[in-house]
Amino acid sequence: YLSFFLLSLLLVVPSSPCSMATADLGTFFENSLVEPHDFGPSGVGLRARRSIAADEVFLTVGPLVDIALTASRAREHLASWLPPSEAPKQPFGSVSEILAGQIIEVLEDESAVLAACRAAGISTDNDVHRSALLGLTLRVVDLDPSDDTAELRVPPEHGGDSLWFAASALRPAASPRTAAARLSDENALALCLVNLRCREAGANVHPAMAAWVENLPRTFGQPLFWTEDQVNELQGSMYEARARSMRGDALAVHQALLASCGGEVGAGSAEEFLWSLAAVRSRTFSLGVKEFPQLLGGRCEEVAMVPFVDFANHDTHLPACDGL
Repeated sequence: YLSFFLLSLLLVVPSSPCSMATADLGTFFENSLVEPHDFGPSGVGLRARRSIAADEVFLTVGPLVDIALTASRAREHLASWLPPSEAPKQPFGSVSEILAGQIIEVLEDESAVLAACRAAGISTDNDVHRSALLGLTLRVVDLDPSDDTAELRVPPEHGGDSLWFAASALRPAASPRTAAARLSDENALALCLVNLRCREAGANVHPAMAAWVENLPRTFGQPLFWTEDQVNELQGSMYEARARSMRGDALAVHQALLASCGGEVGAGSAEEFLWSLAAVRSRTFSLGVKEFPQLLGGRCEEVAMVPFVDFANHDTHLPACDGL
């Protein structure tokens, strides 16, 4: 397997995109030293056809600055694909303007949010959690007309549960294009994959990226897709609770994204989103500014998906070798 040869392989990044990027991958594999191989539930990898000498090149890709999909670049793509921004909406005057179940947005101004909550009689006990939700779109759980406050569902990545806010600390949800700029790294990458694979956005990106998306695995074996019987196999272990909640948590995130990113046009169906999320969680790299200064553009670190490189079996704990 390829991992056996990692210390003796050389990954070359030339100054111009490789012809493989736009060619049929079947032809590439047929005429090269490697072939596709399923290494397990994480997806497709590569297997060496024979032993590879230390000075041989086994895979060539285009410049990472052209094809790497960083979280920042994903947000930029989404901002151009989703409906245009609208003028900022004003805060609600009272809870009479809000409906239970509605998706609304927390103001971005921390001082305004906290001041509104104090005026409504809400204590400071959970202010640190309220501050973590600034600018996010959340679903309304309950309303209290007596003091003009609304209870909002907190997304799983921020601890779950719910929090009360003053109505004047909230406003109608922003346009999809505005919402895209506020997405977490994971959600930005996932929605970008949804649009690349399912919304024919591939024509607007580097051809290598479009070819890569087309060749990603169609199924994944993560707990996101497990049956109840499969989850039951973990009963009594420290992993059971996390496995049981994974799909539900992801679907809750998807519901919020549907409301803030233009429905299924921007966020995809539930199954499309789960597929994209599984791809992101199993194929993401962490890139540092020292190794990739041009790609990161001054940012210290970025998470990214790197087309074709993720097809190779890899181990981040192996010693580095020249060029790899």
